[in-house]
Amino acid sequence: MTYTFFMGAIRHNEIENVKNTLEKYIDASASYIIAMETAPTTHEETKGEHMHFAVEMDDKQYDAFRHTCFNNHYKLRGKAVAGKARQYGKIKQVKDETRFLSYTVKDKNIVYRNIDLKTISDYIEKSHPKVEFRSLRTRCMEHLATLSFEPIAGLTEHIQTQQIEKEVLRWLIDNDDSITKSTVKSMTRYYLIKQYPHTKRDFNEIYAYIMYN
Repeated sequence: MTYTFFMGAIRHNEIENVKNTLEKYIDASASYIIAMETAPTTHEETKGEHMHFAVEMDDKQYDAFRHTCFNNHYKLRGKAVAGKARQYGKIKQVKDETRFLSYTVKDKNIVYRNIDLKTISDYIEKSHPKVEFRSLRTRCMEHLATLSFEPIAGLTEHIQTQQIEKEVLRWLIDNDDSITKSTVKSMTRYYLIKQYPHTKRDFNEIYAYIMYN
């Protein structure tokens, strides 16, 4: 079984409850990692505290856990509302599972099950080079996945590219020493391509952004 990656804006002192709840919805042989992180500029309601999950589970198991833990118990938002970011989200596409597991353990504040210590140590070791572009992009995409970019009344564009660019820039200011226009544009292009369905309208707007910006 492959890993499912997701996050929840939950305070770190809830880890035992979260862990025990998770184990009710996955197989006894399933592996998981739960990483506790603190973000300086997001998740204001938990003072930046949140959890990243890498769990061997299928979609049905995730939905059951999400409904019980995130929705019913912690009352987390699955969508952004009134200027507040969403509080939980599932990563839709993960091309390199090992790389994402390394990203999950990068802060070393983790609990895990059914994974040997050597494997965990290897993941941590691989997480160190943070200057590599794909690693930076992966982290930025995960941040953007917690947000919702709603259409602005009166504008003709369906995809609010300026909102996305501004959020990319805010994230880069907090997470990268070298910020360039080309990096912001590149991050935004990648997000557009991965996030939006290729309907005719979406495709035309993405085409215009890539070709004329």
